[in-house]
Amino acid sequence: MNRNIKNDLQKKLFSLLSKETGINVNNYPNARICLTREEYNALQHDVLPKATLCLGRNQIASIYKYKGLNYLIVPNVYENVSLTSLSLVDDIKEISFVYIVSNSISPSESATEAELEEHIFIDENVEDIQWEEITPFFPKFSLFQINDSVLDNELPLYLKRMCIAFVCETKEMQQLPYDSDTIAAFVDIANSTDVNIPYDNILRSLLSYHWKFCFIDLYRCQERLLLLAWVEEFKNSMNSGLSLSDLHGKMKDRYKTEHHERENMQSLYNFLPQTILDSLTSADTTIKKANYIYDLRNKIVHYQRTDFEVDSKPDSEWNMIVSFVLKTIPFLYNKFSQHITELPDL
Repeated sequence: MNRNIKNDLQKKLFSLLSKETGINVNNYPNARICLTREEYNALQHDVLPKATLCLGRNQIASIYKYKGLNYLIVPNVYENVSLTSLSLVDDIKEISFVYIVSNSISPSESATEAELEEHIFIDENVEDIQWEEITPFFPKFSLFQINDSVLDNELPLYLKRMCIAFVCETKEMQQLPYDSDTIAAFVDIANSTDVNIPYDNILRSLLSYHWKFCFIDLYRCQERLLLLAWVEEFKNSMNSGLSLSDLHGKMKDRYKTEHHERENMQSLYNFLPQTILDSLTSADTTIKKANYIYDLRNKIVHYQRTDFEVDSKPDSEWNMIVSFVLKTIPFLYNKFSQHITELPDL
C-alpha cells in the first residue's frame, strides 16, 4: 500500500539528492518514495540509530537496531568479508533511508541535473518513486547483520573496532603502504575487547596519510600510561602495600615534579615482554628502545629546522616502528587495567 508521507525524512532525502544541482524540489510537490504501510511504520518508529562514526568525507559507518536485531552499514561494497561476527544482507530500504538522511550523505557524481530530471524528477506531477531508482545516485554501501551479542551501551565501542577491521580489509581506504605484519597488528587491536584502549587514536592512525601522524596517534596510546608505569615501578621497588591512589598521593608529596617522560617511557618499556621488544630492531637494549621511540616523538611534535630525518625513513622502517607500537598497546593496557580504574585521571 502506497503512502503519501509528508515528513522530514522525505524532504531531506530529495533535498540531499538535488543539492548539487539547480533543481528546486518545491517544484515537485507530489514526489515521494513508494513505501508499503509496514515500511512506512518501520521508517517512523522501528529504525533506531545506535552509533555513528565518520571515517572521512562522505564515509560514514552506522549501527541501527531494527526489529530486535543490530545492523551495521559501512561505506563501499563488500562481497567477501572475513569477519564471522557479521553477515552480509540485502538492502533493507528502511535502514538505508534513515542512514542516508540522518548522516546527510551527499549524492554521487552521477546525480547531475540532467540525470535526475531523466530518472527521478521526470515532470512536476511525479509521485511514486521506487527506492531502487534513488539508490544509484548515492555512494555505495554495504549492510551487515551483527551476529555478536552486544549491549546497546557497548555499540559505539563495537563500531570503532569494526571500522578498524573494515579499513584493514580495504586497501582503497589505506593511504599508507602497510605491510602484512602491520595490518595484522591493527587487526589484533580490532579483535580486542579492552574498553580502555583508545580506539579513536588507533583508527585515526590507520587512516593517516603520513607515517609521522600515524605514529603520533599510536604514541598517544602509550603516553596515557607513562605516569601509571612510574607509579607501578615505584610500588614494586618499595614493596609497598598502599593502594595505588594513596601511593600516588604520597609520591606527589615527596617528589614535587613527577618523573620526566623519558624516564617514564623507560619504566613503561620495562614491563614489555622480550617477544615484543625484539620486534623493534632500531635499538638493542630496552632503555635504548624507549629512548628511540621517545626521541622520534620529540622530533615530530617539536619544531625542527628540517624534517628530513623523519621524512626520509623508508616505508620498511616505518612499518617496523608502527607494528612494534601497535603490539605494545593491548599488552600494556591489559597490564595497567587496574591502574586505569584506580587512577582514571592520572
